[in-house]
Amino acid sequence: MSHFSCSFAVHCTSACDVSTRYPDRTQFFPLNSCVSDVKAHLRELQTTQSCVASERELILARVGLFDEKGEDMVICPKHRALLGVKYCSSRKCQHPRHGRRKGKVSRGINLKMSKEIKEKWDVLVPVGSGKRDH
Repeated sequence: MSHFSCSFAVHCTSACDVSTRYPDRTQFFPLNSCVSDVKAHLRELQTTQSCVASERELILARVGLFDEKGEDMVICPKHRALLGVKYCSSRKCQHPRHGRRKGKVSRGINLKMSKEIKEKWDVLVPVGSGKRDH
């Protein structure tokens, strides 16, 4: 992988790299090429399936770029796997009000909830992260 960083490196704790989930890709993807269907992924995370329309929108939302279009952005294979449809949700509640309690999560945070949490508590909880019903 090149020593350059993708557009999402500043939003992630890991450096740009290749991914075992995209073994044939060793270069950056234009973000506009991230068009995988998100419905099955969001259903698996028990998140409202209509909250985002594309993988590109999902990636942007997961790093808090809710109003960004991402037209000139690129993403490395590793960050696409971490933020796109290969994203794996935490098994503990991520909602700040609930103290990130351990226990079974009943559903995933949707786009509206993610925006509200960011606005109210200045904490980014990615779309699809676990939330317990209380």
